[in-house]
Amino acid sequence: MKKLFLILIAGLTLAMAQDFKRAYAGDDGGDDGGIPLSKLAGKYSETFRGGTITTCFKPDFSATENCFTKGAVPLSSSFGASVGEKTQDKDGNSCTKATGSFGLPAPLAAFPNVVVVFFSATKVTNYDPATGSGDESFTNYTGGKCIGSKFDSTGAIISQTGTSHFVASDNGKRVDLVVTTFTDALGDIGAFDLPGFDLKQK
Repeated sequence: MKKLFLILIAGLTLAMAQDFKRAYAGDDGGDDGGIPLSKLAGKYSETFRGGTITTCFKPDFSATENCFTKGAVPLSSSFGASVGEKTQDKDGNSCTKATGSFGLPAPLAAFPNVVVVFFSATKVTNYDPATGSGDESFTNYTGGKCIGSKFDSTGAIISQTGTSHFVASDNGKRVDLVVTTFTDALGDIGAFDLPGFDLKQK
């Protein structure tokens, strides 16, 4: 009888340990508590807010200029907000259609804020499912269109390229990211601060 009692206690302890492990991991019973890349597939709302971008101009402000050109004038502008719709596939490819607003700095502040619609084609370049963190490369376009997670570049013009670092949480329902490199063909983009986040849609 005593032996049977000990076996029951051992079995109960094991079951409780497994339940605790699942609850702590925040998943549906996976053995490592990680978030596989395929778990990030789906539709998201994407938001960037409260960032800044430094753009370099010619001395007379008639046009932008490569930031390494002698005499180029760097001006920091407010990245008011960018909101978009993003679709990602199980392999980490995604396409986002977004609308962004940009506040122009002095001496250009007399002009209205710039509002632009753009598309971003993104590819995850490395990912650690144990931590839900990784890196991705992206290309922004004016023109073109998203077809699910794929980008149709018909009539599109490349505007910027860059990379981001991201961390997924809440079992892949939220992804926080920060842009780590950001440039264009002219080289007129200087310092920047562009944090954002994605929220998976129901």
